[in-house]
Amino acid sequence: MLAQARTTQADEVDRMVAEIGIPPCPSVLATLIREARADEPDFARVSSLIASDVGLSAAMLKVANSAMYGGNASVDSVRGAVMRIGLKNAVQLVTGLLLRQAFAADGNASLEQFWESSARIAVLSAHIAGQVGSKAAAAERELAYTFSLFRECGTALMLLRFPDYPRLVAATEKLDRRLTDLEQARYGFTHTQVGYELAHSWLLNDTLCTAVLHHHSPDAMRGRRSDLSAACMRLIAIAAIAETVYRIDGGETPGKELATATKFALLQFSLTSVDLDNFVREAPAIAN
Repeated sequence: MLAQARTTQADEVDRMVAEIGIPPCPSVLATLIREARADEPDFARVSSLIASDVGLSAAMLKVANSAMYGGNASVDSVRGAVMRIGLKNAVQLVTGLLLRQAFAADGNASLEQFWESSARIAVLSAHIAGQVGSKAAAAERELAYTFSLFRECGTALMLLRFPDYPRLVAATEKLDRRLTDLEQARYGFTHTQVGYELAHSWLLNDTLCTAVLHHHSPDAMRGRRSDLSAACMRLIAIAAIAETVYRIDGGETPGKELATATKFALLQFSLTSVDLDNFVREAPAIAN
């Protein structure tokens, strides 16, 4: 009976999450992800797909000719841009742009601020992942970047669907309650569940999707979830540090939950408050 009750509850949560309206994965992104995962990706096809969208083309050329990737000569074709920055980085860039396009802000100041912070935290996450990374540091940087873009994507949907959501977020500190607890009580589901469904439907890998679902779990933030992979908990820890860096750099004081998560995240990587201060000093150059 208990197992049946849990299944019924899970089905009800799935139904409510579905009703909120998950933006479908854009066909261009689905195709790009399949190409990126192929043994021999077709660069010509990837370039053609990106070039078919004026906005994506312009963004790709801007990044390829930025100081981060710029060579002695500028590139003036999408294919040249993809070759310069790399296929995986190109797919990351497209993913971020399409994710933002899927949520029309229409003057919603809270949503605009959300995307601005998500983009900056993603860049910081990639940098921090490179500093604490393993032998697969490059791959971890890519995963950390994408995870940080999607980590709070459920929040974007909540902001669009529920006019009272900003007040609920503001109440977390005043009531000393976790946001996910307040969401569960108010709506019957949480932004982490919504984010998981979106990440999963957008064909992101299981590690990233699971990290989106559990990034507010106290034990996951402490690196103490035996049912989660080490890679999953590393993503959660890296993003917590990155958000703290972003908030301190912006003159904010991290909330209680984030401060606690960051303390344990630093311990996971054998980092100290001095390392955190160094990340904050580096932030203006990295995130702009």
